[in-house]
Amino acid sequence: MHFLIPVVAAAPTAALITLNFDPYYTPLSPQLKQGQSVKIEYDLQRAKCPHAYYKGVDTWTVTVFYAFNNNFTAIQQQPIAYTNVGFPMAYERPIIENLPQGKLSMWFLCSSELGTTYDSDYGRNYNFNIQ
Repeated sequence: MHFLIPVVAAAPTAALITLNFDPYYTPLSPQLKQGQSVKIEYDLQRAKCPHAYYKGVDTWTVTVFYAFNNNFTAIQQQPIAYTNVGFPMAYERPIIENLPQGKLSMWFLCSSELGTTYDSDYGRNYNFNIQ
């Protein structure tokens, strides 16, 4: 007797695109496609807020905020750099998964007890088309 064993192929994974925000360069127009995921590489040298310290440990944070298709009532956020008292700064490379078609807008907030600053292309946000 023979049995047929169904073979289930793994679903193809969408390509992961990296957006690099280094101190002197901002990604201009990457080819983003619906369904892809985006990894954010943010160089902390861009964070211009007053860096506060407590007992020699960083106490400032950087957060990425983003919205799709100008829907700024549905803003999402993910941490990039943060601290817990007594521990060194943690650095994340956030991933935004399953991009919808349209537009991705993002900006960054650096904050500490001494003040906050935005990295937002002078208030215009960093905008990327998604095909």
